[in-house]
Amino acid sequence: MDDELEPPPYDGPERYDPSDMVQPAILVLAGRLVHAESSSSSSSSSSASAAAGSAAPLPLYELDHDVRFLSRAEHKVEFARHEPQVRMRMRMRERAGAAAPEPEPEATSHRRHLFNLECPHALTSTSPFAFFLTSVSRRTLGHVGLKKRRKGAVTAAAADFKVLRIGRRRTAAATAPGVAVVDEDDEGTLFEITRADGRHEWWDHDGRRVAIDDAADDGRRRIIVTTALPRQQVDGPRRDVVSAVVA
Repeated sequence: MDDELEPPPYDGPERYDPSDMVQPAILVLAGRLVHAESSSSSSSSSSASAAAGSAAPLPLYELDHDVRFLSRAEHKVEFARHEPQVRMRMRMRERAGAAAPEPEPEATSHRRHLFNLECPHALTSTSPFAFFLTSVSRRTLGHVGLKKRRKGAVTAAAADFKVLRIGRRRTAAATAPGVAVVDEDDEGTLFEITRADGRHEWWDHDGRRVAIDDAADDGRRRIIVTTALPRQQVDGPRRDVVSAVVA
């Protein structure tokens, strides 16, 4: 019997706050880290840095490998979100000629593993998906698949890729890879991706352009988020944007 691959239980008592919105911003993939190019990317991150008096921006997301240098044998990369925090540290200060400990805020972050980015083996996989985002936390949208349109089906108005919420089942053989199954209706489609002027554009279910994948002058990849999105939605599909960039 097939076993459904379900994400583990919530790893915290709180779910996403519906009012937690990620505002339009420019994100940069530099090596293993994704950080904001502008200070407007994350109000919580900016608040943490301001409270700690630190000018250096904290990373927003992190990969456990630099995807530019993956070997042919590597088919999985971990993706985590850095949750900004402010902690108080005691530091010695000179007061009236004597040293005394005083609390001082310091910006830091908690690394939360959200997804595994998986690329099916080109020779042995029968999956129709080019990439998977296998969720490891119920704080995400669930498993996500990136599917390329069939040759000959792409027109000027058609999407080059579809980003779908999917189910994943493990095959009976213990050593066999997971096989993705999905009902491709409107409820399963999260985003569509089109290629225009040498870059990928991300469109949501309502026909809004929500993100653009572009190359910076220094060769780094940029993700331009053009529409405010709920945090839960960003932690899923934005990761898909990164996966498309690094594929």
